[in-house]
Amino acid sequence: MAYKKISFAFVFNRKNVLDDKGRALVQIKAYQEGKNRYFSTEVYLEPKHWDERNKRVKPAHPQAHELNKSLQRQRDVLEEYEIKMMAKNGRFSIDQLKAAKEQPAQTEVDFTAFWEREIEAHSMKEVSKRAVRQTLNKIREMQKQVFFDDLTFAFIQEFDRRLRKQALSLNTINKHHKRLKTFISLAVKYGHLKPEQNPYGRFILKGEEPERPCLSEEELERLERLTFSADEKHLERHRDFLLLQCYTGLRFSDVAHLTPSKMSWSSEGITLHFKAGKTGKPLICPLYLFFPDAEGNSRPGAIVERYFRPLVALEEAGAQLMPLKIENQPLNRSLKILAQRAGISKRVSTHIGRRTFATIMATKVQAPVLQKLLQHSTPSMTNIYVQMSNKDIENELKKVAWK
Repeated sequence: MAYKKISFAFVFNRKNVLDDKGRALVQIKAYQEGKNRYFSTEVYLEPKHWDERNKRVKPAHPQAHELNKSLQRQRDVLEEYEIKMMAKNGRFSIDQLKAAKEQPAQTEVDFTAFWEREIEAHSMKEVSKRAVRQTLNKIREMQKQVFFDDLTFAFIQEFDRRLRKQALSLNTINKHHKRLKTFISLAVKYGHLKPEQNPYGRFILKGEEPERPCLSEEELERLERLTFSADEKHLERHRDFLLLQCYTGLRFSDVAHLTPSKMSWSSEGITLHFKAGKTGKPLICPLYLFFPDAEGNSRPGAIVERYFRPLVALEEAGAQLMPLKIENQPLNRSLKILAQRAGISKRVSTHIGRRTFATIMATKVQAPVLQKLLQHSTPSMTNIYVQMSNKDIENELKKVAWK
């Protein structure tokens, strides 16, 4: 016997009785072919806090967001359980819904829905959300709806096989695995899976060393010597943006959000002082000590002086300034043109700035100092950024005092 799809709705104060605190229960009503079943949500409200028309907690309630999220999740649990059982058995009765509420550890069954919801709730940047959704879409290409008990070692192996058939690089494949692994681990923390059910406990990721190019000091000088016509001011600005990254080791986001208020001028030169956007850690960057030119003047200091000194008075007058705010994609397009003009055959992008700084400074300062300048929590992270050439190694060996 086939059953029709169960319909679900929220019902407030079904018995029209308030408790001693003037509250009533919100329930989930399930209906199928003339049968009703009611499930407690354990949410009690005063009548003034229930929106009967929209079937939700009114915004005036101090915990409206959390309560509405809880109600929706409980409803999703029931509906997802019905869908799973229908897919498994071909039929599902309203009387079987009780089993969904009695599952002690697993509060929902749909992993893909869980993943989507966690992406939306996470505070990660939009660019990171897009990357995570790429992996989720890869999963959905393989299986439109994935339940928690589908997450087996065989499932991960099949996902890996499909990624490799798409001729993706090993590092790209590993990125997809790491994102999937992150959300499976999150599901374990929420109790949707037991720790021993994590399929990545037995799956070993295989990767390759990615190409991480950096610029030499001679290539930086070639970029500095470039000249621009009157209608190429954007290229000059983009060139200076990259040079500032290479000369300071600052992240893209920190350079993009520089303002005069984050700088101080003294007889010695310019110092940057602000909290890094990614880590929130305070950063002091004495530009006057970085990369002096032939006359002893700071190269990054000259760039900052040119762009920001004229804006100090404006900012002090209350103007909201962000003179170097640049979008990543247009900048990368300009960098290809700049590299070609400077005779640089390497793949130049915004990622090259910090690597260039790290590699050059690795031959000039001690490792703990470089780690501090890059704001890395571990030396191993700093080592990833350092790409020393054979010539660099040769020069360092020449400095060794063997006797």
